[in-house]
Amino acid sequence: MLYLELDEGIQELIKKYAPALTIIGVYFLNSDVEEAIYYCYRDLEYAFRSTISYWYWKQNHGEDFLVHQIVF
Repeated sequence: MLYLELDEGIQELIKKYAPALTIIGVYFLNSDVEEAIYYCYRDLEYAFRSTISYWYWKQNHGEDFLVHQIVF
């Protein structure tokens, strides 16, 4: 698992945002998600927050949220 190779700060961000992202459909054990986080950790908190905000906006406008289209 690539997550164990990340520095402690990135691991803490994942722990912080994983509950909300999991609820909206992000599967952290998916190899594509793991790889995206591993290689794109810069501005990761912004990416997590933007994804959650976008999901919330779509929910309030009655639109579907397709997780497979989100790339960190």
